[in-house]
Amino acid sequence: MRTIGEIDSETRARQFSDFLYVQGISNQIDPGNQDAWQIWVHSDDDLAKASQWLATFRANPDDQQFAAAAKASDLRAAQEKESKEFRQRVRTRDNIFRRFVVFGVGPLTAVLIAASVLVFFWTRFGNEVLTQVPFLLFSIYEASPDMFERLLGSPEIRSGEVWRLLTPMLVHMSIIHILFNMLWLRDLGGMVETLEGTGKLLALVVVSATISNWAQYVIGGSPLFGGMSGVVYALLGYVWMKGKYEPGSGLFLHKQTVTMMLIWLGFGFTNILPIANWAHLGGLVVGAGWGYAATRRA
Repeated sequence: MRTIGEIDSETRARQFSDFLYVQGISNQIDPGNQDAWQIWVHSDDDLAKASQWLATFRANPDDQQFAAAAKASDLRAAQEKESKEFRQRVRTRDNIFRRFVVFGVGPLTAVLIAASVLVFFWTRFGNEVLTQVPFLLFSIYEASPDMFERLLGSPEIRSGEVWRLLTPMLVHMSIIHILFNMLWLRDLGGMVETLEGTGKLLALVVVSATISNWAQYVIGGSPLFGGMSGVVYALLGYVWMKGKYEPGSGLFLHKQTVTMMLIWLGFGFTNILPIANWAHLGGLVVGAGWGYAATRRA
């Protein structure tokens, strides 16, 4: 970057700077001695052309071609916006997780992980759920064969035990089950809590857990399910949509990650393994819908 000269008026200097932008010459102005403003050109390749334009401008600054430089303000704004969005996009997942190393995951993420691990040990690694934590399940009674009756919730919930809408998320049935969910909760929950706050994560957890558990009970037809997977899929959907439609948010998922999780979701519906498929799907719909709606309001 080199200076090509000075202009004695800030207004004139800005006018000429805008004119150079219209000509495709990247530049900037800085205060010089007394009232003079220095004109700096970023690329040496543009020095000769910019110097010629400066001589022409000094000879007749009121020339119509320079007056048209007012259009450059919109061009500058567009360039600055594009540059800002690019800088925000390069805050990749690795950059975000580097912050976690310094600050750790957020308090809510840590509490959810700790509570899930505590319940896992309390239930003898998921082997004694019914005897140790029946109060955390959606219901301890066999679900009604009538789907419309199940829409009203379990007998316990209808009698006031509304915490059962949420607490199945803390119950895990195997070591693989809890490891899978806790790793994803740490990554996705930590990402959302770090970038958008504990309140946003709390809202996502409460809404997605309630809807995904309710969907599993109503459509799946059994109260014997548990795990953080519905919340995890909600966080996946939320981060996916935010990263896709609002890259400046800093939330980001690789396409391969999304593809893998969607394949796993589809695999669950083969019923080869006992998986709470409707909780997964319900969580994904909630999170993706929430994330997409948030980008439309931005």
